[in-house]
Amino acid sequence: MWDLSVSFINSSLKFFSGLDEAFKTLKEIGFDAVCPSESIPNGNKEEYISNLNSASKKHGLKINMLHLPMVCEVPTEVFLSKEYFDDVIYHINLAEKIGCKYAVAHPHMPWKREFFAPEQKFDYSVIQKRCEEINFEFFSKLQPYAINAGLEIAIENIYTTDSEFKEQLTSGCSNTDEWIKYIDTLGKGFCACLDTGHANLTDRDDAKLNQKVEDLGSRLKTLHVNQNHGKFSPYGDFHQEPFSGDIDLISFAKTLKKTGYKGDFNYEVELSCAGKEVFIEQLKYLKIATDVIYKSI
Repeated sequence: MWDLSVSFINSSLKFFSGLDEAFKTLKEIGFDAVCPSESIPNGNKEEYISNLNSASKKHGLKINMLHLPMVCEVPTEVFLSKEYFDDVIYHINLAEKIGCKYAVAHPHMPWKREFFAPEQKFDYSVIQKRCEEINFEFFSKLQPYAINAGLEIAIENIYTTDSEFKEQLTSGCSNTDEWIKYIDTLGKGFCACLDTGHANLTDRDDAKLNQKVEDLGSRLKTLHVNQNHGKFSPYGDFHQEPFSGDIDLISFAKTLKKTGYKGDFNYEVELSCAGKEVFIEQLKYLKIATDVIYKSI
């Protein structure tokens, strides 16, 4: 079946003596790959990259994906700023240095107050054309850097939060037609990263989640698998562990298999910071849950 992967937040390194011990632990549990956080620890970044490559090679863990920096629900001028663009390019170069195939990027997550008054409910359909213009401008500028680095930008489905109405609602690439339009129009250097939790918050329907997989087809190259209670609560991107929310991950995995998905089964979940022992037990639970899912399909 697919390689088991986890998005590894660098703050979790506090439980280990370094990357070597962390990667050794992941390999012993049964992971095949790891997605490092987009946040590089302070200090010697070149040394960190060297240690990352060394630990990956030593323990046989692939590093297929890196999440690019995010600016969530900010004014358009921030998303299109030179400062943000330069940070993204820095991390594309980092992804190349650690041998990634994919760099995951959020499309623009609109700031409600830029387009709507507080008493108005956020409605992406009203601003979709403008957001598409913003995103095509941003991703077109990224394209030559991605191609030169030999990787693909995996565009992720997102939502926008309406704090006044306490809801997380459809936004960039929540609609699969828009998502496909981005990937096919931009062309070389682009693919899709499906976040199950985001899809559950915007669609709240397992059939629609599975239809996304079918519609994306070969465009889908990587995943952010996580849970929430989107069918019961309109608010809460909590990145919970498998079987702790209301997404039918077995049905989802069956659809992945049906469509011939070839990427990693990557978890992007919030793990406990209560201590090393609890943290490791949660990693073990991810392996057990994945075994259950695989045996069920």
